[in-house]
Amino acid sequence: MKGRDWYDFLWYLRRSTVPNLVHLQHALQQSGPFAGKEVVVDAVWLQQVLAERIRSLDWAEVVRDVEPFLHQTERRSLGLWGPALFTERTENLYRLLLN
Repeated sequence: MKGRDWYDFLWYLRRSTVPNLVHLQHALQQSGPFAGKEVVVDAVWLQQVLAERIRSLDWAEVVRDVEPFLHQTERRSLGLWGPALFTERTENLYRLLLN
């Protein structure tokens, strides 16, 4: 997972954009670690998978990866990047999906 992916995640959430869970489920079943598995993608599943991924990442590496793509003024916000910020944003996404 690249830093740009997490940047995009924040960008979409700032606009209250939620994923199409049916489309996501079909895409995940076709390729990647969930290919060929009978996953049922819903708000609870997505929150759990994102939480696991957030806990497993080396956030210093994620920040180093995205930093070259950001304007100097945006780079200051990278000090906030880590499990706490992304867990909170994932909880916000969960609430959006339930509405």
